Amino acid sequence: MTGVYLVNRSHLELEFNRNGITSTVENFIENMKEQVRDFVLNAGEEFAVDSKVIINNVVYTVLARFNVLKREDNEEDGESPRMKLIEFTSVDLIKGR
Repeated sequence: MTGVYLVNRSHLELEFNRNGITSTVENFIENMKEQVRDFVLNAGEEFAVDSKVIINNVVYTVLARFNVLKREDNEEDGESPRMKLIEFTSVDLIKGR
């Protein structure tokens, strides 16, 4: 099984905190790891994880974006990487209707 490591977790936590959604950080990290394992993304690919949250009785969609980083040392002999390095890039709150 491929391991997954979020290289800038503190940045994700800071951005979620700024948006008042700190309680959802762990859920997003676990969902991100599952997507990476299920879809076996290649280096350089971007992907998003979304979820609904309620803030002050208003439903929002939280959209967090991630990027799979390239690792030179894992690409020898055509082997699949044993560890996927993931970088958090941004988060958006989209107000529901």
